[in-house]
Amino acid sequence: AQNMENSKQSKYKGNCNYKSKLKGADTMAYTAMQIAAEVVRQYRMKKEPITNLKLQKILYYIQVECLQKNDVPAFQDDIEAWRHGPVVRDVYNTFCVYIANPIEDDDPDVEQNLVKIDDKTSKCISDIVERSIRYDDPWDLVYRSHETKPWRDTFIPDANCIITKDSLKNDGTINI
Repeated sequence: AQNMENSKQSKYKGNCNYKSKLKGADTMAYTAMQIAAEVVRQYRMKKEPITNLKLQKILYYIQVECLQKNDVPAFQDDIEAWRHGPVVRDVYNTFCVYIANPIEDDDPDVEQNLVKIDDKTSKCISDIVERSIRYDDPWDLVYRSHETKPWRDTFIPDANCIITKDSLKNDGTINI
């Protein structure tokens, strides 16, 4: 147990209050990459570009939407409070090769992660995609995510603390 605690401290630099996940959250089957692939697919269908930066903020808002409307998360991966807003580390690492360029339509990671999404989760995704599409500049979504209580309460510079699912469910706002 001590090794586990030490690894948590080094991963989160000892600056975060790591809390357990929302009760019942372990039953959701989707990964953040699967939800991200669906977001990219929907953007592609609308012939709209999407960058990694924009995708990160959309994932955040989808998670808030699903937790508040469906009482379950869209995905199990943690969302961290980074300098430029909420980030799902695995998704970020996958698409960071694009830097600020749009994710390519034929990206193999997108194609490999496309799965059938249940109706309730799909509704959350499509609602947030519709609301986010008007933001051509992803930095507008960065600034908006900085206005939300879960990010504000969690952010510590350079610590990349986990934004708890409880915080997203109870205090998250869809301000887009």
